[in-house]
Amino acid sequence: MVNQYNPKTHVGEQPIRVLQNNMTYWLHNTSEEFRRISLHLAEQKKLNVGIVYRIGCDPINSKDENGNPNAPYISHGIIQLHESFLSYLWCMAYSIYNSHDTLIRNERIRGKVGLEIFEVDPTVRSRLETIISVFAYGVKLINEYYPWDIKTLPNPEYFSESDQDTIGKINAVYLSAISFILCHEVAHSYLNHSERKIQEYRKVGKIDTNFQKSLEQESDLKAIEWLLKSPPDGSIEYTLKVGIIVGACSLLFLSKSVNSNTHPDTDERIKYIIESCLPGDNSEYWALACIAFNLWDDLYRVGLEWENDINQTYEELFKDILNQ
Repeated sequence: MVNQYNPKTHVGEQPIRVLQNNMTYWLHNTSEEFRRISLHLAEQKKLNVGIVYRIGCDPINSKDENGNPNAPYISHGIIQLHESFLSYLWCMAYSIYNSHDTLIRNERIRGKVGLEIFEVDPTVRSRLETIISVFAYGVKLINEYYPWDIKTLPNPEYFSESDQDTIGKINAVYLSAISFILCHEVAHSYLNHSERKIQEYRKVGKIDTNFQKSLEQESDLKAIEWLLKSPPDGSIEYTLKVGIIVGACSLLFLSKSVNSNTHPDTDERIKYIIESCLPGDNSEYWALACIAFNLWDDLYRVGLEWENDINQTYEELFKDILNQ
């Protein structure tokens, strides 16, 4: 077995702790432009050079001492992350990416994109059962905290040597996803959103919902722009794009509703984020989103209708979902 935990360097209560240093290294070495801009913002006192990494066995929807949920946010230039959200994000990366790898890349199914498979070989069935177990654990963290059973569930800290390649891929997708989320938060400072909110309030006496949503979309698109500019050789472009989409899709499972008063509606948000990655109509990126919506549909019993048309592209399937 491989045990990545080092008590001298890894701080935290959850197995995601082993990627804490990788997270900042990946971010700063993925995008040279982001590194330059973040240092400039720090010099202007608009951004704290460090990240507050909050440790604790708390669910995501519980509140911190300032009344904020344990999801990522930036306040007064300080980015705050809670390890429960990071554990959740890793589980979503594992579930979405491995569902895609098992069902789409290996062409084990035709028609419906999802986990309802009735005739599969034992190896595929075992992989799907593991995916479902990791997904179930991840979504539990939204409202309740449970310790991560590292002896039975895949995780980044303790795993067999035969799983090392898979865990490495998931770690890279997870690091790309959290890089997108962090870049989004930094973009708020870079785009002067706090100042613009003050100006808007002084001008019209309130912060309009559409205005608020437009700022969030600006931050999304700026984050994508930063990440996809580097490295210039495009060596990790696919991983970055998958991570960006996984990061966006992870927001889907936090609620049964896709509607929001403060951010773009989650379904439309996922759509423009994928479009920013310039996919083809049958791109794997659309397939990732379809899988995420299928998991969301199963989780909340939404009752989406799935077309059983093998000639339908993944983009068409995704847009059919949005129309519902």
